[in-house]
Amino acid sequence: MHKLSTLLLTVVFTCSASAQWHQYLGPNADNTSNETGLLESWPKAGPPELWRIAVGPGFGGAAIDKGEVYILDREQSEADVLRVLDLKTGKEIWRYRYDAPGRVGYEGSRCTPSVTDTHVFTTGEFGHLYAFDRAKRAVAWTVALMEKYAGPDGGDELSWGYGMNPLLVDDLVVVACPSKSSPGLVAFKQATGEVAWESEVFGDANMYNSPHLRTIAGVTGICIRTVKNFYFIDPKTGATLFKHPCYTEGRIPIPPVTTMPGGDRVFVTQGYGMGSVMLSVTRDAKGEFSVEEIYRTIEGSQIHPPIVIGDHIYINHTENDTSKGAKRKFAGLACVDPKDGKVLWNTGEKPFIGRGGTLYVEGRLIMQDAEGGLVYLVEPKTEGFKPISSFKATDTKEKKAWAPLALGDGLLIVRDQDEMACFNLKK
Repeated sequence: MHKLSTLLLTVVFTCSASAQWHQYLGPNADNTSNETGLLESWPKAGPPELWRIAVGPGFGGAAIDKGEVYILDREQSEADVLRVLDLKTGKEIWRYRYDAPGRVGYEGSRCTPSVTDTHVFTTGEFGHLYAFDRAKRAVAWTVALMEKYAGPDGGDELSWGYGMNPLLVDDLVVVACPSKSSPGLVAFKQATGEVAWESEVFGDANMYNSPHLRTIAGVTGICIRTVKNFYFIDPKTGATLFKHPCYTEGRIPIPPVTTMPGGDRVFVTQGYGMGSVMLSVTRDAKGEFSVEEIYRTIEGSQIHPPIVIGDHIYINHTENDTSKGAKRKFAGLACVDPKDGKVLWNTGEKPFIGRGGTLYVEGRLIMQDAEGGLVYLVEPKTEGFKPISSFKATDTKEKKAWAPLALGDGLLIVRDQDEMACFNLKK
């Protein structure tokens, strides 16, 4: 195990105080919002729709900052397009298109932009990292990650493209490099694109998991998962603080890890029948980390991370193994006791929400049905599923509304494979 040179690391996001949903999974990167003054229930026809636009296929979510919406769209097989919209009207303010020819499985955008006061950072389907100057509405710098960091395999293991979102830490932007022979993480200076540090070579590739900040055992660091291991990385140097093997075999890790209150327990989840693992992490007087597995369950989440509310975990257990046939009854939103991993209840097919996203705001869950196009407002209760309201948000023709939700200034943004829509949730 590695030591951390300072007892406490303070991480400062270079975003404005008004930033509302400036990155993947929101202001705290945990799918929670501190907004207040929202509707406690919705009209039968749904909250007021402010706008709706056509988008290309994909799974990338929206970022919201200073009255603007940022999305990385995709022109199928040809190009990536950064689109900047007015939050209240959906009118396009400006855009930037760059050629990115090629196809991958489940074609379309993957990235939620990361936004600061001065820049917007995006990662395209084929590893094009772009930094855009917000004031100039132009490219500040760019790096072709696949070309710069691909090993002998050429990145060919990425059957579904680059799905990793950029992470903002101090004056750095940190991205994952999935080649088995490249550094697992690379930090670039936000202003210039200069490489600040490179992590060790992970070896088994981090695939589709995005780097994210968490405080574990009193230390703030970057979490990243490979197909087998969980790594905790020093944001200042890129050094590995500890790693732990969570799976003996791996399949496409996507959901970020979730830390429990107190920061000494870490919940790791996975789809494809790999299940979930609860870890206990401690740190001794010498600064050494120790990791112990508390329990393991057969249920997991394929795409979205769980949300901790009070003393319980709320998680979408829909994945490949539970999406068809008799196993669908084990899918859907679930409430889990974190002490032992016991599932207290799950929605199964009532409703069967597919691989839709969920966020938490003002004591309630907002949940998107990825297959039926409904959006639910849910009161999180340990006794059972308690829907308050629901409405039809999208047609979801392809039943793949898998993008994360976004909430800014009381406005909810959802998308599917054809369109993106904005709804006013304010009282």
